[in-house]
Amino acid sequence: MFYFGLGVLFLIGFYFLDYRKLKKYAAPVFFLIVILMVISLVYGQLHDRRTDYINIGPIGVNMITFSLIPLLLALAGMKPASQWGRWEAVLNILYRGVLPVVLYSISSSIIYTCIYVIGFLVLTWRTSKSLKQFAMISTLPFAGLAIFLCTRTDHLLLRWREFMNPSAKEMWYMGNNADAIQAAGWFGQGFGQATPKIPYVLYDNVFPYLIYCFGWLFGIVVGVLILLFLVRIWNISTVHRDSYAKYIAALLIVVFGFRLLWPLLMGLGILPRVTLDPPFFSYSGMNQILDMAAVGLLLSIYRRKNMIPSEVGEAAPMKVA
Repeated sequence: MFYFGLGVLFLIGFYFLDYRKLKKYAAPVFFLIVILMVISLVYGQLHDRRTDYINIGPIGVNMITFSLIPLLLALAGMKPASQWGRWEAVLNILYRGVLPVVLYSISSSIIYTCIYVIGFLVLTWRTSKSLKQFAMISTLPFAGLAIFLCTRTDHLLLRWREFMNPSAKEMWYMGNNADAIQAAGWFGQGFGQATPKIPYVLYDNVFPYLIYCFGWLFGIVVGVLILLFLVRIWNISTVHRDSYAKYIAALLIVVFGFRLLWPLLMGLGILPRVTLDPPFFSYSGMNQILDMAAVGLLLSIYRRKNMIPSEVGEAAPMKVA
């Protein structure tokens, strides 16, 4: 409740904030987040254990999960790919595309690496001046992702076997989720009931647990609300006149789409298991604040959808003869 209350305050604050003022801070924010990721990977610890957390007073922040939204939003405000020179393109590919992929790979987070690469490719596609430029820019980040996945072949095969055969004794994780959902019925077993050995009910498996408690009808309603939420963000990205707002909305579709749909479908046994806690539902601390702030930013964008695009406002004044 404490983090949720702070999240609501951030949502309100970003709602009234003019999102266009954030654009000038995009490059410093990107640099700062990268530095914090490096610090967390080298020195991070929580309760005297080596982790990816950075301690800010009594609060521990997992920089790998926390960094995703700020990094992608910072990308949206930086110089678009269509305006890069030759050497500038090389530096930006290494700095914006390859370096974060390397950092996420070092943390062994497959899903966050994939989300970042997809977000980077979406933004590159939206800002490239040609298909050839997009192909050149996306080659190295995509190659970095492929190399990382090749080093995690055993782990990926284990998850695939678990997904294909959830009833096997050694694959108890997916099987227990399926048993819980089957036992839920239309109206569930009641909140706080003992679960049939669902692990990580506060994080990855919050959807199976909630369906077990409140039933299949609740799961259907949640699924519909998630789809409506993503469609609403998509509408913002299409109707807005400002390209910066369009980029922000497109990137948040990628982030929220993965983080909402994958855990839901994973809980239903439709997608393989990954370590990914959904926004708004899970016990996520600082990430809860960040997610609420992102929603406030979307509301700020939508309430200014009829304003003059920033490109027009930044245009040079016409000379009069």
